[in-house]
Amino acid sequence: GFGDVVNRSMELALPLETSTVIEHRLKGTHEMSVQDTANILMVTIADYLDQMVDMNAWRDHHQMESPDVLYPGDGKPAVALYWMTTVAQTIASNLEVIPPIFDHCTKLITYENELKARDLYWKVVVHEATLSLEEQKALLQESIALNPFVGEPHIMLAQLHHRVGEFEEGAAEAALALEKMYVLASAWDKRRSFECWVGFTRVLLMRNQRAAQGLEQFPMDKSIPPSAQGRPLIDIHDLLSEMKS
Repeated sequence: GFGDVVNRSMELALPLETSTVIEHRLKGTHEMSVQDTANILMVTIADYLDQMVDMNAWRDHHQMESPDVLYPGDGKPAVALYWMTTVAQTIASNLEVIPPIFDHCTKLITYENELKARDLYWKVVVHEATLSLEEQKALLQESIALNPFVGEPHIMLAQLHHRVGEFEEGAAEAALALEKMYVLASAWDKRRSFECWVGFTRVLLMRNQRAAQGLEQFPMDKSIPPSAQGRPLIDIHDLLSEMKS
């Protein structure tokens, strides 16, 4: 069942073949069709995905008589895609519309691979100052190989490539990041919102693409007086137009 997959007593979810009788806390038993069960489980995946952090307020604080950890924690991503991919694959044939997540609900990730991928990514986040650029790249590339569903490791790689003038590689990583984030429609690293990650990455993609063509990284408007610090400014309409192209 669902709970057995979450707590890892079962690796794969049982297929939905017949209607399910559930026990409601207030309204007694209720029979649900296979299709309704599948749709509710997909909504559950989306709900958990939006709350997927190691420190969760309702679980680690509000439900504890004497919480022993400080909210909101450090924002480290939780490990939960292993059960989401398994449940999504199991219910896909019963969904009215199969979403594009997890390669249209066909691919799985193990708990072990997800945990290692998360920890490799987090090592770069926490120890950036003490890791060489090549060490950071290697850790992020291994993280991506283990967990191909999330965009944030690509965003980090795009920044590293941009830093050393590898603009074509940086653009490719930024484009991959956006593709994966649009599919998941939620931030995996919740230190920033989904909108913030996407906005940052769109600008990063533009900068890499322009630099790869030998252009200034921003479409500067020479007709606009510079800032008080003497820096050139950009017309926001020009910036948005450039990002749409």
